[in-house]
Amino acid sequence: RLAGLRGALGPTVELAQAAESARWARLALALARDSPPALVVADDHRVDLLLSAAPALSSRLERTALAPLATLPATTRERLLETLEAWLRHRGAASLAAAELHVHAQTVRYRVGRLRALLGERLDDPEGRLELELALRARRLRLGPSR
Repeated sequence: RLAGLRGALGPTVELAQAAESARWARLALALARDSPPALVVADDHRVDLLLSAAPALSSRLERTALAPLATLPATTRERLLETLEAWLRHRGAASLAAAELHVHAQTVRYRVGRLRALLGERLDDPEGRLELELALRARRLRLGPSR
């Protein structure tokens, strides 16, 4: 029934929480504003919804977690952030990150070495990696789908 239209589905809840489910559906729909028409299921976007629900906190998290890269030239910063995101997604597997980025695994290792110099022990600490992943996700949400 939604062919050619965009719609959203909030989480299944008791009737008393229907307004809250509708709120999450509206937020999910807003997140998908640049996507092709489809049904957006809020439960499929929990992390993004969480970050969107607290924009000031998400912005601060992004700013502080990624601050060590802020002084780098824009192209270098973007390349390192892209590498960091792939490296985190592949749990530190340089060869998998390299395949995704279409570079040599040694290039990923070199960039991760630069990231280690900038970010310190956060790359080896589960809490630090989580913070970096959330900061990168918040950044992606802020910049939109083209990033």
